[in-house]
Amino acid sequence: MKTSSKFSKEKLQKAFNEVDHDKNGKIGVKSFQEALLKLGQRIEERELEGYLKRSGLDSNTSTDEINFGMFSNLVEKITSEKDNEADLKMAFEEFDCEKKGYIEGAGIKRVLTRLNIEYTSEEIDLMIEVADTNGDGRVDMEEFLQIFKE
Repeated sequence: MKTSSKFSKEKLQKAFNEVDHDKNGKIGVKSFQEALLKLGQRIEERELEGYLKRSGLDSNTSTDEINFGMFSNLVEKITSEKDNEADLKMAFEEFDCEKKGYIEGAGIKRVLTRLNIEYTSEEIDLMIEVADTNGDGRVDMEEFLQIFKE
């Protein structure tokens, strides 16, 4: 059985067992969220609903549907995506060196120059245009993260 690289199988099993109150080998959504907290993983309910939906579960269901294998796989997905998101946020901060909360062409040019990557102004403009989904002429954190989720 595949287990999360961030957590040992024993640690995952311990968290799962602690929230499996009726000891039937399955937990519900609320217990899943509780187990994540025991593992030090905070997740917003909206995010959790997305993970559950993609796994074929309904976040409104209170019945015990999640076995240890499903639990382990979901924890792996959540932690790896959260780690990836943290890396992307750090990358965003490299482009947003003035800490404005958004990236403009100048920030991209600065980073590409530092990396010795050749570019044209048209290429920079195109990067902004593609990423700028709200049309304000710059790329905010949400837009930046969305690029890598697609």
